Amino acid sequence: VILKPKKLVPTISIVVILFIGFWYNSKSTTFSDKDLYEILTYYEIEDELLYAIF
Repeated sequence: VILKPKKLVPTISIVVILFIGFWYNSKSTTFSDKDLYEILTYYEIEDELLYAIF
C-alpha cells in the first residue's frame, strides 16, 4: 500500500511524537526543586506563580 503524501505527514508526525514521549519517559524522572525552579524561570513564568509553588 502506497500512502499519499497528505496521509504520510500526519502518520510520521504521530510516530515521532510517540517516540519522543517514550524516550522522555525512559529518562531519569527525578526532578529536584532546583531543577523545576530553573525550568520555570527559563520560560519566564510569573514571579507570583513561582512564590506560590515554592
